[in-house]
Amino acid sequence: MQPKHLPIDLLNKTFSRRLRGFDRSAVSSFLEEVATSMEEVMAENASLSQRLQAAEAELSRYKAMESTLNEALILAQKTSRDINLNAQKQAELILNQASQDKEGLLRSAKEEVASLEEQIDELNRAKHRFLSELKGLLTSIWEMAQGSPSSRPTLPLSPEPQEQPEQEESIPLLSRISW
Repeated sequence: MQPKHLPIDLLNKTFSRRLRGFDRSAVSSFLEEVATSMEEVMAENASLSQRLQAAEAELSRYKAMESTLNEALILAQKTSRDINLNAQKQAELILNQASQDKEGLLRSAKEEVASLEEQIDELNRAKHRFLSELKGLLTSIWEMAQGSPSSRPTLPLSPEPQEQPEQEESIPLLSRISW
């Protein structure tokens, strides 16, 4: 709102002269106008001062909010970094543990394979010993069966053995066994 009178108007205002000086009614009227104008200016000034204080308070509140938000943002960024670092460390620990577990399992599996191979070798040796012994036993039995009647063991009360037809010299049972 523009005041009715500006300071320059006050300086340039002239009053008509009368016998005893200025016209009293003109001076009184002008002073009333100036007073009214000054009241309006003062009221407007007070209103603007209140608005300025409210705006400054709101600005201060927004600055505090901005500061709080900046702090929260910085904290969130730091927390995010910390979480990422912790996740990476945790992942590395898990990978290391998995690698150690894998190596342990491989070592255990290799030991188990070696043990099983040793058992297989032992079983193969036992099989060969058994087959050798069996072959020797069957050969002895075959030779005894093929030998002369006098070389055969006799039972005390047995009748005379009858002559048996000649048989092949090979042992049929032994030829079917794979050595």
